[in-house]
Amino acid sequence: MTSDDVADPKLAIIISLFYRKGHKQDMKRAKHIQLNQLDNAYSVVDPVKMFIIYAIRTGDVPETDWNTLIHSMSRRPSKTLIWSDPTLPVFRAYGKNGACLLSDAAPANQQLQNLREAADLVGLIEPLWTHDLRRGAAQDIANLRSPIPGHSDEPTRRALGHTHKA
Repeated sequence: MTSDDVADPKLAIIISLFYRKGHKQDMKRAKHIQLNQLDNAYSVVDPVKMFIIYAIRTGDVPETDWNTLIHSMSRRPSKTLIWSDPTLPVFRAYGKNGACLLSDAAPANQQLQNLREAADLVGLIEPLWTHDLRRGAAQDIANLRSPIPGHSDEPTRRALGHTHKA
């Protein structure tokens, strides 16, 4: 929380990526990425708010609703969200019946399974792969009518995890 205004708290989350491309055997080479809350007009696609709502719904925080959570955070000197049990995984596994397994981490192929199920639900004929999302994002960036202010090929290359060799 970067603001004292509970009506517009300016939330931010830091995501730590371990075992990433080029450093799969080195946990110490984690990449830390900060995501900031979007303007309220974009709430329905705001990853920060989605993540916090997910934490409320799965009981990962002691608060049971948004307003209580924001007020609790604003009263803490650190202005941070406190996890009920920090040893639990953030992304949970789903059982065969679709039930969320709160104490089990999602396996590596769960994202692909969920993506394929979603593709079937919307009627896609071709099989979908998780890398298709990455290719789609890169293609969207390459075809923008105007460049993103402050971005060049170098930051885009690094954001996609590409080396100078690629």
